[in-house]
Amino acid sequence: FKFWSDYIENFSPNIIKAPTTAYWGFERRPGRTRGDHVENFVPWFIKNIKCIPTMSDKCEVAPSVLINSADIKAISGKYLPVFNGPELIADWRAFFNFRTSLELLDYLDLFSKISVDIDEKGNIKNDNYKRIQSIYSALLLQCANWSAADIAEVENWAISGLLLNTNNQFSECTIVKYFIDGNEAIFQEQYCFIQLSAENKNSPNLEKFLTHFRVQVLRQSEFDLIHTQEEVCLDLKNKLRVIIPYFKIWIEH
Repeated sequence: FKFWSDYIENFSPNIIKAPTTAYWGFERRPGRTRGDHVENFVPWFIKNIKCIPTMSDKCEVAPSVLINSADIKAISGKYLPVFNGPELIADWRAFFNFRTSLELLDYLDLFSKISVDIDEKGNIKNDNYKRIQSIYSALLLQCANWSAADIAEVENWAISGLLLNTNNQFSECTIVKYFIDGNEAIFQEQYCFIQLSAENKNSPNLEKFLTHFRVQVLRQSEFDLIHTQEEVCLDLKNKLRVIIPYFKIWIEH
């Protein structure tokens, strides 16, 4: 971290990516006196040796590291290999060629890592609630364009993966449900429901998203109200006797 921070702030990448000279062969021959221009060692080094510091406190090879943009840092936190260093100018961005966007596997990896990073009561940590909803938002936008391979990846993950429920804990996707016709509170905690923000609930791709993540969608039409015993409600009958004359006048006018 200290090395790259110091070097990036004080030098140009042109210095460490410029071709160098390799000497070879016998004494007094052109290979020894003039040498040949070859690719610099440093560009190879960052692609093959884990030398790039990341926010997850591990060094990684450059091709697997995400650029440290504000958006990526906000959603990734400490869970993904985001470059841990100064903001990069264009030349340095071109030199490292870090990844500039999250992919589907990154989001699934985030789910997996956040679901095990919980407090002592088994609840989601406060700073991760917004992160989970941001992941949902991103996937709700993308799921309409997922390929068959993407869908298979998600559905395989969902067999054992965990999603946030309304108790702020994580449950297996296969037991989590979503009531699409109203407030799930009417079920009085008989089921485990997915925790979604109001914005995410209004996404046009919600059902597609839930289906791929193996979340069961409940509908009002699937349920019937069955009374267990009949009882005369005298208080209601008395109130109706008072109200009906006024109700009649209102209807007539």
